[in-house]
Amino acid sequence: RDLERLMNTARSASRKAEVVPTIAALERHLEDIRKGELARLRARLGTLTCEQELAIVGLTCRLVNTIAETAAITLRNAAEEPYSGKVVELVRRLFNLNSLAAADGP
Repeated sequence: RDLERLMNTARSASRKAEVVPTIAALERHLEDIRKGELARLRARLGTLTCEQELAIVGLTCRLVNTIAETAAITLRNAAEEPYSGKVVELVRRLFNLNSLAAADGP
């Protein structure tokens, strides 16, 4: 019984470790999108006041953080389940993270 509990704990820890790189890759990807959209918006709007800039940056940061946090919670919760690999792969496919990792190179 103790051995079974130990094995389950080890499997759970391994699954949790699998989700960490996906969470980090998703956060980087969302931040890259945010920065790109900010650059396009700045080019379209021209000079912004400091107050406008802070408002736009704050809004985009909150959006990205909300999306990333929701995904991270889902991935961490899935790590408790035997199907976690499927959830990780789904997120990686949904956000095209596998292609981004390949483009970054070793």
